[in-house]
Amino acid sequence: MNAILVSFTIGFLGSLHCVGMCGGLVTALSSARSKTWWLGLSYYQVGRIGTYTIMGAVSGILGAVFSGIAWFHQVQFLFSALAGIMMITFGLHIAGWIPDPFLKGLNRAYQFTGLSQWVYTAKTSTRPMSWFTVGMLNGLLPCGLVYAGLSFSLSAANVPQAALMMLSFGLGTIPAMIFAPLLLHKATRDIRVKSIKVAAVLVVCLGVITVFRGSAWMHHNHGSLPGHHMAYNV
Repeated sequence: MNAILVSFTIGFLGSLHCVGMCGGLVTALSSARSKTWWLGLSYYQVGRIGTYTIMGAVSGILGAVFSGIAWFHQVQFLFSALAGIMMITFGLHIAGWIPDPFLKGLNRAYQFTGLSQWVYTAKTSTRPMSWFTVGMLNGLLPCGLVYAGLSFSLSAANVPQAALMMLSFGLGTIPAMIFAPLLLHKATRDIRVKSIKVAAVLVVCLGVITVFRGSAWMHHNHGSLPGHHMAYNV
């Protein structure tokens, strides 16, 4: 339950970034409509979160496959620390202090998935499933926040838990996707900048805590490894 809550927090705190990237897609989808199409938006969100959940299940499978290896527990802690590093990097980026390290990958992903063409088709479509498809493809775009969530879910080494962690992560992004655009639109530029920087600092703090926890676990459990005891006795 703690891991699921942390995953939700990762998505919630970092989701102001989603307003910029995913919000741009939603704006493009809605550009041909006079009113907000809530059914289509709902399908879009379900598609996006569905991709995150499937990716979480895959990470859980990988973790479960390798969990029988003696040194995998150390790798779990490493992935937990990696998730924290990704959160720190992401927080520094959304604060505007470092460039987006995934920008080139994002542009390539747009071309590879054909997302622009799907958006062009879906914005005039009357079928909600077309928005669902855009949401699923959106979930595949390179994103430091998503990678942080996946690194954290991989450390679970449990398929249902890893899937639930990424589902929780996706649900954490929904409030910002729905309400933040409305609130930020009415706010002054100064308030918008400060709000994003506060969220960025919180993400960095959560990342530092995650790195520390992963490092502490690794240090605490290092002595329990058979190889360590053998080396110590020698």
